[in-house]
Amino acid sequence: DIEKYFLQKGTIKGDLKNLHADDKTIMAMHMPPCSMGLDVCYGNRYVGSRSVFDWIVSESPLLFLCGHIHESPDVSGVWKAMLGKTLVIQPGQKTDKATFVYIEIDGIEINAQWVYQ
Repeated sequence: DIEKYFLQKGTIKGDLKNLHADDKTIMAMHMPPCSMGLDVCYGNRYVGSRSVFDWIVSESPLLFLCGHIHESPDVSGVWKAMLGKTLVIQPGQKTDKATFVYIEIDGIEINAQWVYQ
């Protein structure tokens, strides 16, 4: 029974409930937060997680790295955004060439460069 299976699975909100961060924390998660332009599919559908967004607001890690929606930077034009004091980066992935983000951290200053080769 598929409904029973999914009811037994955890939720993103539940998984994040006991996970805490501070201003030195770097978090990497597959799912992007909602409402930041980092979660836009072809057809302009926004599919990010409200629970991830709320966790970032609540915990304020230094840096949050995500993915999942490979086309989002192309569709929305956004590959990084600030949420409070947290820099959120979603590098995406072009299909014809390598895509990555080069990040340098010096204290609390973060320099990030989107690279498409």
